[in-house]
Amino acid sequence: MIFKNVAAIILAAGKGTRINAKDKNKVMFKLADKPMVAYAVERLKKAKIGQIVLVIGFAKDSVVSYFNDSVSYVVQEKRLGTGHAAKTGLSKLKKGIDYVLVLHGDDSAFYPTRVFKKLIKACQKEKRVLSFITLEMKKPRTARVIRNRNGDIVRIVEEQEATEWEKKIKEINVGCYCFKRSFLEKFITVLEKNKTTGEYHLPDMIKIAISEKLPIKAVKIKNEDFWCGVNTREELSKARQQIKKLHARK
Repeated sequence: MIFKNVAAIILAAGKGTRINAKDKNKVMFKLADKPMVAYAVERLKKAKIGQIVLVIGFAKDSVVSYFNDSVSYVVQEKRLGTGHAAKTGLSKLKKGIDYVLVLHGDDSAFYPTRVFKKLIKACQKEKRVLSFITLEMKKPRTARVIRNRNGDIVRIVEEQEATEWEKKIKEINVGCYCFKRSFLEKFITVLEKNKTTGEYHLPDMIKIAISEKLPIKAVKIKNEDFWCGVNTREELSKARQQIKKLHARK
Protein backbone atom coordinates (compact mmCIF):
# COMPACT_ATOMS: atom_id res chain seq x y z
CA MET A 1 0.00 0.00 0.00
CA ILE A 2 1.21 3.50 -0.90
CA PHE A 3 0.25 6.40 1.38
CA LYS A 4 0.53 9.32 -1.05
CA ASN A 5 -2.10 11.33 0.84
CA VAL A 6 -0.17 11.04 4.12
CA ALA A 7 2.58 13.38 5.33
CA ALA A 8 4.85 13.12 8.34
CA ILE A 9 5.85 16.09 10.47
CA ILE A 10 8.95 15.20 12.45
CA LEU A 11 9.66 17.45 15.44
CA ALA A 12 13.38 18.20 15.48
CA ALA A 13 13.73 21.79 16.69
CA GLY A 14 14.48 21.30 20.38
CA LYS A 15 17.77 22.36 21.91
CA GLY A 16 18.44 19.13 23.80
CA THR A 17 19.58 20.96 26.93
CA ARG A 18 19.71 17.87 29.16
CA ILE A 19 21.72 15.95 26.59
CA ASN A 20 24.14 18.91 26.40
CA ALA A 21 23.86 19.41 22.63
CA LYS A 22 26.09 22.28 21.46
CA ASP A 23 26.98 22.24 17.78
CA LYS A 24 24.32 19.84 16.50
CA ASN A 25 20.69 19.13 17.14
CA LYS A 26 19.85 16.32 19.55
CA VAL A 27 18.25 14.23 16.80
CA MET A 28 21.61 14.15 14.99
CA PHE A 29 23.35 12.18 17.74
CA LYS A 30 24.13 8.76 16.38
CA LEU A 31 22.57 5.44 17.32
CA ALA A 32 24.82 2.76 15.82
CA ASP A 33 25.87 4.07 12.40
CA LYS A 34 23.43 6.94 11.73
CA PRO A 35 21.67 9.90 13.37
CA MET A 36 18.63 8.84 15.39
CA VAL A 37 16.22 10.84 13.25
CA ALA A 38 17.46 9.07 10.11
CA TYR A 39 15.84 5.81 11.21
CA ALA A 40 12.35 7.31 11.20
CA VAL A 41 12.94 9.09 7.88
CA GLU A 42 14.10 5.87 6.23
CA ARG A 43 11.14 3.85 7.51
CA LEU A 44 8.62 6.51 6.53
CA LYS A 45 10.07 6.52 3.03
CA LYS A 46 9.80 2.76 3.01
CA ALA A 47 6.10 3.15 3.85
CA LYS A 48 5.86 5.36 0.73
CA ILE A 49 4.18 8.31 2.40
CA GLY A 50 3.63 11.45 0.35
CA GLN A 51 5.78 14.00 2.17
CA ILE A 52 8.22 14.28 5.07
CA VAL A 53 8.61 17.62 6.84
CA LEU A 54 11.29 18.23 9.44
CA VAL A 55 10.54 21.03 11.90
CA ILE A 56 13.97 22.43 12.71
CA GLY A 57 15.33 25.15 14.95
CA PHE A 58 18.38 24.73 17.18
CA ALA A 59 21.52 23.84 15.18
CA LYS A 60 19.34 23.46 12.08
CA ASP A 61 22.30 23.32 9.71
CA SER A 62 23.37 19.99 11.25
CA VAL A 63 20.04 18.53 10.13
CA VAL A 64 19.85 20.15 6.69
CA SER A 65 23.42 19.21 5.77
CA TYR A 66 22.62 15.55 6.38
CA PHE A 67 19.30 15.23 4.55
CA ASN A 68 19.83 17.98 1.94
CA ASP A 69 16.81 18.14 -0.37
CA SER A 70 15.49 14.62 0.36
CA VAL A 71 12.89 16.05 2.80
CA SER A 72 11.07 19.35 3.34
CA TYR A 73 11.96 21.78 6.13
CA VAL A 74 10.29 24.48 8.16
CA VAL A 75 11.93 26.52 10.92
CA GLN A 76 10.27 26.89 14.33
CA GLU A 77 11.57 30.33 15.26
CA LYS A 78 10.20 30.22 18.81
CA ARG A 79 10.16 26.88 20.59
CA LEU A 80 6.77 26.96 22.26
CA GLY A 81 6.10 23.26 22.63
CA THR A 82 5.02 20.29 20.54
CA GLY A 83 1.64 21.78 19.65
CA HIS A 84 3.27 24.92 18.28
CA ALA A 85 5.85 22.81 16.41
CA ALA A 86 3.12 20.73 14.76
CA LYS A 87 1.27 23.91 13.76
CA THR A 88 4.50 25.23 12.25
CA GLY A 89 4.92 22.01 10.27
CA LEU A 90 1.38 22.24 8.87
CA SER A 91 2.34 25.38 6.96
CA LYS A 92 4.65 23.33 4.74
CA LEU A 93 2.21 20.58 3.72
CA LYS A 94 1.41 20.04 0.06
CA LYS A 95 -2.06 19.87 -1.47
CA GLY A 96 -3.56 16.39 -1.55
CA ILE A 97 -2.38 15.49 1.96
CA ASP A 98 -5.36 14.24 3.97
CA TYR A 99 -3.62 12.62 6.97
CA VAL A 100 -0.66 13.80 9.02
CA LEU A 101 1.71 11.79 11.16
CA VAL A 102 3.37 13.83 13.90
CA LEU A 103 6.31 12.29 15.73
CA HIS A 104 9.45 13.16 17.64
CA GLY A 105 12.77 12.99 15.85
CA ASP A 106 14.49 11.08 18.66
CA ASP A 107 12.29 8.37 20.20
CA SER A 108 10.74 7.45 16.82
CA ALA A 109 14.01 5.78 15.82
CA PHE A 110 12.75 2.42 17.10
CA TYR A 111 9.41 2.01 15.34
CA PRO A 112 9.41 -0.54 12.52
CA THR A 113 7.66 0.48 9.29
CA ARG A 114 4.69 -1.76 10.13
CA VAL A 115 3.93 0.32 13.24
CA PHE A 116 3.63 3.49 11.15
CA LYS A 117 1.39 1.67 8.68
CA LYS A 118 -0.83 0.34 11.47
CA LEU A 119 -1.15 3.82 12.95
CA ILE A 120 -2.15 5.32 9.59
CA LYS A 121 -4.69 2.59 8.84
CA ALA A 122 -6.27 3.00 12.27
CA CYS A 123 -7.01 6.60 11.34
CA GLN A 124 -7.89 6.13 7.66
CA LYS A 125 -9.91 2.94 7.49
CA GLU A 126 -11.74 3.42 10.76
CA LYS A 127 -12.48 7.08 9.96
CA ARG A 128 -10.96 8.48 13.13
CA VAL A 129 -9.87 12.08 13.58
CA LEU A 130 -6.71 10.83 15.25
CA SER A 131 -4.90 7.69 16.28
CA PHE A 132 -1.89 7.51 18.57
CA ILE A 133 0.55 4.93 19.85
CA THR A 134 0.45 3.70 23.42
CA LEU A 135 2.71 1.29 25.21
CA GLU A 136 2.58 -0.52 28.53
CA MET A 137 5.83 -0.15 30.43
CA LYS A 138 6.98 -1.78 33.64
CA LYS A 139 8.37 1.50 34.94
CA PRO A 140 6.60 4.33 33.09
CA ARG A 141 7.99 7.85 33.33
CA THR A 142 5.81 9.83 30.96
CA ALA A 143 2.17 10.71 30.16
CA ARG A 144 -0.42 8.16 31.32
CA VAL A 145 -3.45 7.04 29.33
CA ILE A 146 -6.54 7.20 31.53
CA ARG A 147 -9.45 4.93 30.60
CA ASN A 148 -12.90 4.42 32.08
CA ARG A 149 -14.39 1.09 33.11
CA ASN A 150 -15.45 0.41 29.52
CA GLY A 151 -11.88 0.85 28.31
CA ASP A 152 -12.60 4.17 26.59
CA ILE A 153 -9.90 6.82 26.76
CA VAL A 154 -11.05 9.75 28.88
CA ARG A 155 -7.86 11.80 29.16
CA ILE A 156 -4.05 11.92 29.00
CA VAL A 157 -2.21 13.01 32.15
CA GLU A 158 1.38 14.24 32.10
CA GLU A 159 3.77 12.64 34.59
CA GLN A 160 4.31 15.85 36.56
CA GLU A 161 0.55 16.43 36.87
CA ALA A 162 -0.48 12.83 37.67
CA THR A 163 -1.86 11.79 41.03
CA GLU A 164 -0.32 8.88 42.91
CA TRP A 165 -3.11 6.62 41.64
CA GLU A 166 -2.60 7.76 38.05
CA LYS A 167 1.15 7.16 38.30
CA LYS A 168 0.42 3.48 38.94
CA ILE A 169 -1.06 3.17 35.44
CA LYS A 170 1.33 1.37 33.07
CA GLU A 171 -0.08 2.50 29.71
CA ILE A 172 1.65 5.60 28.36
CA ASN A 173 1.25 7.98 25.45
CA VAL A 174 4.57 7.96 23.59
CA GLY A 175 3.83 11.01 21.43
CA CYS A 176 3.39 9.50 17.97
CA TYR A 177 0.15 10.48 16.23
CA CYS A 178 -1.80 10.26 13.00
CA PHE A 179 -4.31 13.08 12.51
CA LYS A 180 -6.96 13.71 9.94
CA ARG A 181 -5.60 16.89 8.40
CA SER A 182 -8.89 18.81 8.56
CA PHE A 183 -9.22 18.08 12.29
CA LEU A 184 -5.62 19.05 13.04
CA GLU A 185 -5.82 22.32 11.09
CA LYS A 186 -9.12 23.30 12.69
CA PHE A 187 -8.32 22.58 16.32
CA ILE A 188 -4.54 23.18 16.55
CA THR A 189 -5.42 26.89 16.61
CA VAL A 190 -7.42 26.57 19.84
CA LEU A 191 -4.75 24.83 21.90
CA GLU A 192 -4.15 26.66 25.15
CA LYS A 193 -0.81 27.26 26.82
CA ASN A 194 -0.04 24.81 29.59
CA LYS A 195 -0.07 26.68 32.89
CA THR A 196 2.98 24.81 34.18
CA THR A 197 5.29 24.96 31.15
CA GLY A 198 3.94 27.94 29.21
CA GLU A 199 3.98 25.77 26.07
CA TYR A 200 1.38 24.33 23.72
CA HIS A 201 1.17 20.56 24.24
CA LEU A 202 0.18 18.35 21.31
CA PRO A 203 -1.42 15.66 23.56
CA ASP A 204 -4.14 18.24 24.31
CA MET A 205 -5.48 17.44 20.82
CA ILE A 206 -6.68 14.16 22.34
CA LYS A 207 -8.55 16.11 25.01
CA ILE A 208 -10.15 18.28 22.33
CA ALA A 209 -11.26 15.24 20.31
CA ILE A 210 -12.81 13.68 23.42
CA SER A 211 -14.61 16.91 24.38
CA GLU A 212 -15.95 17.22 20.82
CA LYS A 213 -17.04 13.56 20.94
CA LEU A 214 -15.00 12.73 17.87
CA PRO A 215 -13.68 9.19 17.24
CA ILE A 216 -10.10 8.41 18.27
CA LYS A 217 -8.05 5.22 18.46
CA ALA A 218 -5.15 4.11 20.64
CA VAL A 219 -2.82 1.72 18.84
CA LYS A 220 -1.12 -0.25 21.59
CA ILE A 221 2.28 -1.77 20.82
CA LYS A 222 3.50 -4.61 22.98
CA ASN A 223 7.26 -4.47 22.59
CA GLU A 224 9.02 -2.02 24.94
CA ASP A 225 12.04 -2.10 22.64
CA PHE A 226 10.08 -0.15 20.02
CA TRP A 227 10.30 3.03 22.09
CA CYS A 228 12.97 4.78 24.11
CA GLY A 229 12.98 8.34 25.37
CA VAL A 230 16.27 10.12 24.62
CA ASN A 231 16.59 13.23 26.76
CA THR A 232 19.81 12.72 28.74
CA ARG A 233 23.26 11.27 28.10
CA GLU A 234 22.27 8.26 30.18
CA GLU A 235 19.19 7.69 28.02
CA LEU A 236 21.29 8.16 24.88
CA SER A 237 23.59 5.38 26.05
CA LYS A 238 20.57 3.17 26.73
CA ALA A 239 19.14 3.96 23.27
CA ARG A 240 22.40 2.93 21.62
CA GLN A 241 22.28 -0.42 23.38
CA GLN A 242 18.63 -0.83 22.47
CA ILE A 243 19.22 -0.19 18.76
CA LYS A 244 22.00 -2.79 18.77
CA LYS A 245 19.62 -5.30 20.33
CA LEU A 246 17.01 -4.66 17.66
CA HIS A 247 19.60 -5.00 14.88
CA ALA A 248 20.83 -8.27 16.35
CA ARG A 249 17.35 -9.78 15.96
CA LYS A 250 17.27 -9.20 12.21
